[in-house]
Amino acid sequence: MYIKNEKGAVLSLMLIVILFLIILGTTLVFISITEVKQVAREEKKLQAYYIAKSGADVVAAYIINPKNKHNIQNLKGKESDSFILGEGSFVVKVKEDEDNTDNIIIESKGIVGEVEVSISLSLIKKGDSYERGIWQLKR
Repeated sequence: MYIKNEKGAVLSLMLIVILFLIILGTTLVFISITEVKQVAREEKKLQAYYIAKSGADVVAAYIINPKNKHNIQNLKGKESDSFILGEGSFVVKVKEDEDNTDNIIIESKGIVGEVEVSISLSLIKKGDSYERGIWQLKR
């Protein structure tokens, strides 16, 4: 014995298909929003890295310049004020290398929004002057 009245079957099927499409659409919107936030954070992280690197480059150029030889000792152990650069800022600290006190380590922190990236640059002493050494990204 079969029921031949199937008038509501199409309506039930359409409701299931529409529900499925709503769930799929909501999921895709959620994934897209999450992806946009992640890309924005990565962009800020990259900007913070380059701002930190710029800060360390400026201090390294100052130290490497032979005209500033007499001021280097005054920089060691000190931290700069916060300098605004583009959409972010940086703070630089100069210190002696613990393994070799002739060498200098420049630590720079770039800040963009709530994202911070810290890097360091080692300056190696060669004779009476310094030359650029090793970059290190701090995590």
